[in-house]
Amino acid sequence: MKIKWLAKVSEKFKKMTFSKSLLTGIAASCVDMSVLFIMIKGFHIEPKFANFPGLICGSTVQFLGNRNFAFKAQGGDVKKQVRWYILCELCAMSINGGLFYLLTTYAHLFFAVARPISALITFSCFSFPMWKKHVFNKTDSKSDQPAPATP
Repeated sequence: MKIKWLAKVSEKFKKMTFSKSLLTGIAASCVDMSVLFIMIKGFHIEPKFANFPGLICGSTVQFLGNRNFAFKAQGGDVKKQVRWYILCELCAMSINGGLFYLLTTYAHLFFAVARPISALITFSCFSFPMWKKHVFNKTDSKSDQPAPATP
């Protein structure tokens, strides 16, 4: 009987990590859009140049929020986490871009509808699982290091 109760509690904690990571992503998107808006409207910088700083600020909030709040992985090797995070984000951008293209081109969705759909699918099916397994993995194994050569 106690084991079933413990399994239910464990499942709730897993879902909380997902929810916390989702909230972190919303906060990161707000930072991204705020920086973009301030640079374009406040400093009159062209959108194509203002886009990158917004993405960097949002991505930084995403990384720190997930590391410290959602996954509580502060004890892990930060350099390893950053390397994995950058790799995962590059892949996620490709997936998100492809989904966005499919949704706007073939499903004929309005871009403002397609963007959150593609982002949520990418987050749920790729980013969160990759962050959990590789970026913020609390075991912090040396699995990404090559095995030593044996003579």
